Amino acid sequence: MPILPPIQSKSDEIINILLLGESGVGKSTFINALVNYLKFKTLKEAENNPIVLIPVSFMIMTGDNFEEHLVKFEGSNFFSNEDHNHLGQSVTQHCKSYVFTLTDGESRGRLFEIQNTQGS
Repeated sequence: MPILPPIQSKSDEIINILLLGESGVGKSTFINALVNYLKFKTLKEAENNPIVLIPVSFMIMTGDNFEEHLVKFEGSNFFSNEDHNHLGQSVTQHCKSYVFTLTDGESRGRLFEIQNTQGS
């Protein structure tokens, strides 16, 4: 399979991403992870002060006994678009866009607009 050359971006380029999926598949978690991946060079940097655009919580299993642990990322501002009080229902209540700019250290940058949708 041939490797494609990198695309030269324009300074006003906008990249739109629409996330669709059932409730609980991780659309909001993906947005938080993507922003942290693009912002920080190492996982250690992100661990100290992660960016939380969307408050999320999820369960993980650890150890040989598969103990359940709740992981929460609430951030500094709790957005009214999220409802964590009704388990089993969509947390994201309405479609919302999250817009941020990523620069390459020069004058060029890309504007990302990610639309998070309510799960079904």
